[in-house]
This record gives sequence, C-alpha cells and structure tokens, in this order.
Amino acid sequence: MANITRRRYLIDKRLQTKFILLTMFVLLLYTLLFALILFVPYMLKLSSAVPLGEQTRAARAILTLHTTVWPALGIVVVVMGLLSIFISHKIAGPVYRLEKILAQTLDGDLNVTVRLRKNDELQGLAEGLEKLIADQRQLVDILQVEHDRSMICRQDIEARIARKEICGVVGKDLLEQLSERQKTIARVLDKYALRTGGEPENPG
Repeated sequence: MANITRRRYLIDKRLQTKFILLTMFVLLLYTLLFALILFVPYMLKLSSAVPLGEQTRAARAILTLHTTVWPALGIVVVVMGLLSIFISHKIAGPVYRLEKILAQTLDGDLNVTVRLRKNDELQGLAEGLEKLIADQRQLVDILQVEHDRSMICRQDIEARIARKEICGVVGKDLLEQLSERQKTIARVLDKYALRTGGEPENPG
C-alpha cells in the first residue's frame, strides 16, 4: 500500500497562532473601518431633518449593502484566515528545521546539512548557518591537528627529560603548560567531534 504523506500546516503552534491572530485582528479592523465609511453616510440621512424621500433611498441602500457586503466580507475573512495559515506555514516550517539543526549543533553534531526546500523562506539565514557550521568544522579540524602535534611535542619533551637534555624542573613546567592546553583542546573536541547524525524531521 502506497504511503500517503500528510502535510502539517500547524508546525509551530505558538508562532503561527500569533501570526494568524495578528492577521485576523488587522483584517477585522479594516472591516470595521470599511463598514463605517460605507454605512455612516447613509445612516446620517435617516435623521428627521432629511426629507422623507432621501430617508427612504438611504434605508433601501443600507438594506442592499447588508445583503451584499456582509456575506462578501465573511468570505474574505475566511479566505484570509486560510491564507494566513498557509503563509505562516511557509515561515514556521523553515524556523522549525533551523531550530532542530541549531539544537544538533549545540549538542556537538557538526555533521549536519542545512537544507531548506526551494520555495521556503529564510534561505539567506539557512546559508549563513551552513557557513557557520562549516567554519566550526574547520576549527575542529585545526584543533585536532594542534592536539596531535601537542601529543608529539609532549613525547619529545619526556624523551629529552629522560636523556637529561632538558632540566627536570623546566621540563616539568613545560609538560604542565602543555597538559593544560591539551585539556582545553580536548574539551572542545569531545563536544564537537564530527559524528554521523540523523537529519532533523522534515515537518512539511
């Protein structure tokens, strides 16, 4: 049986809910202003100071507007609500994926690929993150080389101390300094050692 892929439009509910509510608020505010501009002129003509004929025409215009404007505005509100969900998905999807990648990177996994779908938003941010992770990989490689060199240097110092080519006190001091440097490098390497990690879930 073929697998059916279901698209989740509510990925980051908090972010998308705020976006949708803001969109609906702006839309309702626009609707209120539109209604005021449209209805108020006719409503003013219903006052007793206006001739009866104009009042009748204004009343008919208001009834006509009620039967045509409100259904149209209702359709617009529904369509805009659906569009806001779709648009927020185009933003929330990349945000979700980039957050997953950042979490993996902070956990020490530099073997991740920052890749968004072609039509996703935040492509520039994804490219910047990819470059940042690449720089971290390069830094780890440099630190690994430095760590290996320090191990060779340590062995050389120990051998010279044994052959009395270096004063024991001086040699011990050099070894202690080298040891501290190795520990610092080792802590970084222990966290950011390149390892194979699964790619984050694709939410959309």
